[in-house]
Amino acid sequence: MAHGITASTSLQVSRRAAFEKKLSDQSIQKVNEMIENYKRELEEYRLRLLKLENTEIQRLAKESALKEELFNNHGKPLSYFKVP
Repeated sequence: MAHGITASTSLQVSRRAAFEKKLSDQSIQKVNEMIENYKRELEEYRLRLLKLENTEIQRLAKESALKEELFNNHGKPLSYFKVP
């Protein structure tokens, strides 16, 4: 049975295929690591946004309370009316 492939050619092809498979496996592993790092960074970013949002809500609440205080006291803060 003469199929035209020698043992040395077969060995070269086999080694080349093993090398390509190794490179593909490494690429897949690196891409999976990148995906995990990206997911982790997204979660950290979401937490930072939540912190910023809470800080901004607190700031707006204080600002609103001050505006109400000034409105109720003819433009003066409550500390203005305290005797030192």
